[in-house]
Amino acid sequence: MKIKRPHHIKVSLSDEEVKKLDESRGEQLRAVYLRELGCSQKAARKVNVLKVDPDLLRALNKIGGNLNQLSYFINRLDDHHLIEKVEALVNLNDIRLALERLK
Repeated sequence: MKIKRPHHIKVSLSDEEVKKLDESRGEQLRAVYLRELGCSQKAARKVNVLKVDPDLLRALNKIGGNLNQLSYFINRLDDHHLIEKVEALVNLNDIRLALERLK
């Protein structure tokens, strides 16, 4: 009895990846080899995705936007505003240190 397989999966591979695949599978058909490999073994590596509070992500996004604005401001200052430039750089460094502590 033939098994129905109505689902098709498209995968893009480089020439080198196809060569490695073909070397691994030997005489076995690619589809059969990949089906057995994918369905009978554990994944080579599992990616753990941490769940993060969406409000935290929005807050971090706003902080990143503010940091970009400060960086842009600092880069636009000319030498006549050296004191403001140094003050802004000190503030950015303080923010960087605070973020490092959050890690």
